[in-house]
Amino acid sequence: QSLVDVTAGDDGAIDVEASTSLPATGGQNDQRAVSASVSATIGSVDLLNSLAPGIASVLAVSVARAPNYTVVATGIPGGAAVLGDDPIVNVSIAGQNVATLEAGDVEEETLVGLTLGDLIDGLDPLLAPLQPIVRLSIPVTKTVAPDGTSASVDAALLRIEILPPAAVGATEPLAEVLNQLLAALGLDLTQPLGFIELAPLSASVVAPVGGITCGGPTNNPVELQKVNSGPAIPGSSFDYTIAVGNVGTCTLTNVRVNDVLSGPAGTTILSTEPAGATITPAAPPALFNIAFPDVGPIAPNGRVTLRIRVQVPANATVGSRYTDFVTVAADCDGRTVTREFTLTEPAVEAPGSGPCAINGSTKSASHVEVFRGEQFAYFVNLYNSGGQPCTGTTITDALDPRVTFVSCSDGCTANGRTLTFNVGTLAPGQSITFRIIVQVNPDATGTLPNTARADTNETGPVDLTTPGPNITGRSILAPNDPAATPDRIRGLVRTGFDSMWGLAAALGLAALALRRVRREATAL
Repeated sequence: QSLVDVTAGDDGAIDVEASTSLPATGGQNDQRAVSASVSATIGSVDLLNSLAPGIASVLAVSVARAPNYTVVATGIPGGAAVLGDDPIVNVSIAGQNVATLEAGDVEEETLVGLTLGDLIDGLDPLLAPLQPIVRLSIPVTKTVAPDGTSASVDAALLRIEILPPAAVGATEPLAEVLNQLLAALGLDLTQPLGFIELAPLSASVVAPVGGITCGGPTNNPVELQKVNSGPAIPGSSFDYTIAVGNVGTCTLTNVRVNDVLSGPAGTTILSTEPAGATITPAAPPALFNIAFPDVGPIAPNGRVTLRIRVQVPANATVGSRYTDFVTVAADCDGRTVTREFTLTEPAVEAPGSGPCAINGSTKSASHVEVFRGEQFAYFVNLYNSGGQPCTGTTITDALDPRVTFVSCSDGCTANGRTLTFNVGTLAPGQSITFRIIVQVNPDATGTLPNTARADTNETGPVDLTTPGPNITGRSILAPNDPAATPDRIRGLVRTGFDSMWGLAAALGLAALALRRVRREATAL
């Protein structure tokens, strides 16, 4: 009998993948970031099959949201991040639903009512129930260096620990006998007998202090960035924002942007900004080609932003994911310069419930580092994670005096240095990115933090803050930071046992426990 059976995710493949890249995130002197991505696409896992009579699998795991991470480092303070989704799994033991786990959860009541008493007929009154012998958790460890030189993630879909009775405080007579037996085998009764981790995955990146520089100031003046406003909620919409900047000395003309979107079938494009983009079906598995014929000219130090609003189909599968590939080509002093960027966001999440809620909204800046005279963007990602509409929604934003206002989206109004967005109604699950373009003043120094205040008729005001970019002599793009609902692979399974005795004892305890569960199920 196989100990582990793994079934594929929605795409028909079983994947634990890693990729590392040096993205062409150009800037003045063509500054770049190093990134690594890792993901596990698994639909379900059956563990310890046919260990106990009459039970197909000891432990069954169905994946509600698969893990997906990207780690980024630039070598610039504040320029490192761990992005992506932590896993969510549903766990059953011996056919009984046990728990839904997210990162940080620990479940020790996995075999509720488990006793060994009725394994020996007539001794039930003498033997008290044993404590749980299985601990379930989702381990996720993320580290980000404040100086931007490194970032890492180490995670697994699920960690299963087999505990000796002493590890959970059991002192009943049978537990004492088992404790003595395990101690005689040389096992540490204060620690788990062993563990199994499903779909372990990790990634790490390191960048040199001061950043990664490739080429001279005229190598490629195009900066290209793609961000999403929030998660994809079935039946609602989210925004993609594309930002194209010019950090060179030429004027970019004939600026063509082409976007290829992949994701759940039934997705539609509600609108583009500017209007007039050409939307055509794409070759499968992609959904659409979205072409903006010319968004230029873009003067030196200038920046333009584009929007694609996406409607998620009501029947989109939770855990499925959108992928977006964007390219830009422009003319610069008689030569063609290009950039490309891939964003594997957002994932489809289940709709929320309850009243309007905007506390998952975020505020971010397009850059972690800017130079004087450069234009950059602030993004306000407003997201209603509740199950009811938000009405009377507004956003106000007071700009730092060290920047000059250039433009804003969605018909915002400016009164001095204060900007106001009159949003109106934000539907359940809907997220929108509001954009503000500013220019760094010639004499500015330090960092450029910014706070936006979002408010609705149903909630109190929520302040959304970003530390903003550092003012230096370089241009470094920031990682994607959407709103959210409040480089090595070690295989599909990672295990650790104190010894072969530990493995044997762990499996023996599990088999005894499941005989009890099976007998209870038969009696019912």
